[in-house]
Amino acid sequence: MFLITIRARPAETNEYYGQAGGAYVNAYINFNDPWGAQKLAQLYLQDAGWLPEETENVEKITGEPPEEVREHVEQAQRDGYAIVYNCWPVGAEDDD
Repeated sequence: MFLITIRARPAETNEYYGQAGGAYVNAYINFNDPWGAQKLAQLYLQDAGWLPEETENVEKITGEPPEEVREHVEQAQRDGYAIVYNCWPVGAEDDD
């Protein structure tokens, strides 16, 4: 399992377009290969109406996950993936 952190922006068709300037997205991907996990994360984001801009981090999850992310890891184990959007508003400091 991998945690892929991607900076993304909402597409014009996304319900958050005009409200969210962007997001740091944490994608928990249950896949054995880091390259494949990153590609899956990008596809899931695009399918949800987000435009991936830059991969910030790729981290292999091993052992017992911390309590604050355990729910997401368990969902990814069950469903293959879990996505968490950490959005900022239009015009915020992170919005270039």
